[in-house]
Amino acid sequence: MILFFQRENTLVKGLSELTFKDVSDDPWDKNNLTKTKLNYSLESIGLIDEYIIRIKETVLVEQYLNTLASRIGAYIGEIIRRNLKNDYNWYNFFTVERLIKSTEPLNDYIHIQQVIYSKKHKKSILPMYETYNFLTGNSRYLSLKNYVEEMIRSNI
Repeated sequence: MILFFQRENTLVKGLSELTFKDVSDDPWDKNNLTKTKLNYSLESIGLIDEYIIRIKETVLVEQYLNTLASRIGAYIGEIIRRNLKNDYNWYNFFTVERLIKSTEPLNDYIHIQQVIYSKKHKKSILPMYETYNFLTGNSRYLSLKNYVEEMIRSNI
Protein backbone atom coordinates (compact mmCIF):
# COMPACT_ATOMS: atom_id res chain seq x y z
CA MET A 1 0.00 0.00 0.00
CA ILE A 2 1.30 3.44 -0.91
CA LEU A 3 0.78 6.18 1.64
CA PHE A 4 0.40 9.75 0.47
CA PHE A 5 2.35 12.03 2.75
CA GLN A 6 1.29 15.66 2.60
CA ARG A 7 3.36 17.91 4.82
CA GLU A 8 1.43 20.35 6.95
CA ASN A 9 4.36 22.48 8.17
CA THR A 10 2.83 25.78 6.99
CA LEU A 11 -0.60 24.98 8.40
CA VAL A 12 0.75 24.08 11.82
CA LYS A 13 3.15 27.03 11.90
CA GLY A 14 0.11 29.28 11.37
CA LEU A 15 -1.66 27.54 14.23
CA SER A 16 1.39 27.97 16.47
CA GLU A 17 1.47 31.71 15.72
CA LEU A 18 -1.96 32.09 17.32
CA THR A 19 -0.14 31.59 20.63
CA PHE A 20 1.10 35.18 20.30
CA LYS A 21 -1.36 36.66 17.77
CA ASP A 22 -4.59 35.88 19.62
CA VAL A 23 -4.03 36.70 23.29
CA SER A 24 -6.39 37.84 26.00
CA ASP A 25 -6.55 41.35 27.43
CA ASP A 26 -4.82 40.15 30.58
CA PRO A 27 -1.77 42.41 31.18
CA TRP A 28 0.56 39.42 31.75
CA ASP A 29 -0.58 37.81 28.49
CA LYS A 30 -0.16 41.05 26.51
CA ASN A 31 3.32 41.60 27.95
CA ASN A 32 4.63 38.04 27.67
CA LEU A 33 2.79 36.24 24.88
CA THR A 34 4.36 38.35 22.14
CA LYS A 35 6.08 37.51 18.87
CA THR A 36 9.34 38.88 20.26
CA LYS A 37 9.27 36.72 23.38
CA LEU A 38 7.71 33.62 21.77
CA ASN A 39 10.43 33.34 19.15
CA TYR A 40 10.56 29.52 18.90
CA SER A 41 13.65 29.32 21.09
CA LEU A 42 14.08 26.70 23.78
CA GLU A 43 14.14 29.51 26.33
CA SER A 44 10.68 30.70 25.27
CA ILE A 45 9.12 27.48 26.54
CA GLY A 46 9.59 28.85 30.05
CA LEU A 47 6.93 31.47 29.23
CA ILE A 48 4.62 28.75 27.95
CA ASP A 49 5.08 26.79 31.19
CA GLU A 50 4.45 29.94 33.22
CA TYR A 51 1.31 30.67 31.17
CA ILE A 52 0.01 27.16 31.81
CA ILE A 53 0.62 27.50 35.54
CA ARG A 54 -1.44 30.72 35.47
CA ILE A 55 -4.42 29.14 33.66
CA LYS A 56 -4.28 25.48 34.68
CA GLU A 57 -6.81 25.66 37.50
CA THR A 58 -9.14 28.10 35.73
CA VAL A 59 -12.32 27.63 33.75
CA LEU A 60 -10.34 28.71 30.68
CA VAL A 61 -8.71 25.29 30.38
CA GLU A 62 -12.03 23.53 30.82
CA GLN A 63 -13.77 25.67 28.19
CA TYR A 64 -10.93 25.80 25.65
CA LEU A 65 -8.95 22.63 26.32
CA ASN A 66 -8.73 21.46 22.70
CA THR A 67 -7.91 24.93 21.38
CA LEU A 68 -5.20 25.50 23.98
CA ALA A 69 -3.71 22.04 23.46
CA SER A 70 -3.62 22.54 19.68
CA ARG A 71 -2.07 26.01 19.78
CA ILE A 72 0.44 25.35 22.53
CA GLY A 73 1.21 21.90 21.13
CA ALA A 74 1.82 23.42 17.70
CA TYR A 75 4.14 26.02 19.24
CA ILE A 76 6.26 23.56 21.22
CA GLY A 77 6.14 21.12 18.31
CA GLU A 78 7.59 23.77 16.02
CA ILE A 79 10.45 24.20 18.47
CA ILE A 80 11.05 20.46 18.43
CA ARG A 81 10.80 20.23 14.63
CA ARG A 82 13.17 23.14 14.07
CA ASN A 83 15.76 21.64 16.40
CA LEU A 84 15.54 18.27 14.64
CA LYS A 85 16.10 19.88 11.21
CA ASN A 86 14.69 18.92 7.83
CA ASP A 87 13.82 15.26 8.25
CA TYR A 88 10.92 15.83 10.67
CA ASN A 89 7.69 17.31 9.34
CA TRP A 90 4.11 17.82 10.45
CA TYR A 91 1.50 15.40 9.12
CA ASN A 92 -2.14 14.76 9.89
CA PHE A 93 -2.43 11.91 12.38
CA PHE A 94 -4.49 9.80 9.97
CA THR A 95 -1.69 9.96 7.39
CA VAL A 96 0.81 8.24 9.68
CA GLU A 97 -1.51 6.48 12.14
CA ARG A 98 -0.46 2.95 11.20
CA LEU A 99 3.21 3.91 11.38
CA ILE A 100 3.04 5.33 14.89
CA LYS A 101 4.18 2.93 17.53
CA SER A 102 2.89 3.90 20.94
CA THR A 103 3.23 2.01 24.18
CA GLU A 104 0.19 3.78 25.60
CA PRO A 105 -3.37 3.79 24.34
CA LEU A 106 -4.08 7.05 22.54
CA ASN A 107 -7.35 8.80 23.32
CA ASP A 108 -9.67 10.21 20.69
CA TYR A 109 -8.15 13.68 20.88
CA ILE A 110 -5.09 12.62 18.88
CA HIS A 111 -7.17 11.54 15.89
CA ILE A 112 -7.94 15.14 14.97
CA GLN A 113 -4.40 16.44 15.40
CA GLN A 114 -1.15 16.78 13.54
CA VAL A 115 2.00 14.93 14.54
CA ILE A 116 5.67 15.31 13.75
CA TYR A 117 7.00 12.34 11.82
CA SER A 118 10.30 11.33 10.25
CA LYS A 119 9.96 9.02 7.28
CA LYS A 120 13.71 8.41 7.34
CA HIS A 121 13.83 7.37 11.00
CA LYS A 122 10.23 6.11 11.21
CA LYS A 123 9.72 8.05 14.44
CA SER A 124 6.78 10.13 15.56
CA ILE A 125 6.42 12.92 18.10
CA LEU A 126 3.01 13.93 19.45
CA PRO A 127 3.34 17.44 20.95
CA MET A 128 -0.35 18.35 20.67
CA TYR A 129 -1.32 15.13 22.38
CA GLU A 130 1.29 15.62 25.11
CA THR A 131 0.10 19.19 25.67
CA TYR A 132 -3.47 17.91 26.02
CA ASN A 133 -2.26 15.38 28.60
CA PHE A 134 -0.26 18.07 30.39
CA LEU A 135 -3.24 20.41 30.60
CA THR A 136 -5.45 17.63 31.96
CA GLY A 137 -2.88 16.50 34.54
CA ASN A 138 -2.10 13.21 32.76
CA SER A 139 1.48 13.88 31.70
CA ARG A 140 4.56 12.20 33.08
CA TYR A 141 6.52 15.42 32.50
CA LEU A 142 6.90 18.13 35.14
CA SER A 143 6.90 20.83 32.47
CA LEU A 144 6.53 21.20 28.73
CA LYS A 145 10.15 22.34 28.64
CA ASN A 146 11.15 18.91 30.04
CA TYR A 147 9.08 17.25 27.32
CA VAL A 148 10.59 19.35 24.51
CA GLU A 149 14.14 18.77 25.71
CA GLU A 150 13.57 15.02 25.94
CA MET A 151 12.00 14.86 22.47
CA ILE A 152 14.93 16.71 20.94
CA ARG A 153 17.52 14.67 22.82
CA SER A 154 15.93 11.31 22.00
CA ASN A 155 15.22 12.02 18.32
CA ILE A 156 18.44 13.60 17.05
